[in-house]
Amino acid sequence: MKNIASFFATSFVLTAVFQLVDMTFFDGNVANYDALLSWFKGVPGWGLQYDGLTATQQLSSEWSGRPLALEQRYPTRTSHDCLCGDISNGLETLHGNYLLIYQSDIDEPSNAAYLARAAREVTPPA
Repeated sequence: MKNIASFFATSFVLTAVFQLVDMTFFDGNVANYDALLSWFKGVPGWGLQYDGLTATQQLSSEWSGRPLALEQRYPTRTSHDCLCGDISNGLETLHGNYLLIYQSDIDEPSNAAYLARAAREVTPPA
């Protein structure tokens, strides 16, 4: 994993890199997961991506200190919650710098105000 990540570090010097650190690739060993997360956080200029944004999702303090891209876990037509909750949690609680929203939620006219709020309040890293 570090070899692949190092390739990205040298190849994408102008493009932001947000590592998706996902337990799927591990055998349940939390220590290995935490070690990799820590290593990713140590690479200058890299952010972290989390693919489980919901209205109630919490993240441990291990996720703090780096720019954060948050991806919705499910479109709201599947989760049956309000996009407003996903956006509020992503901005106010999890302090995401980027929010990745399903196209179906972007296309839904009733979400226009929530999306406008996200566009105003998302703070890309400097």
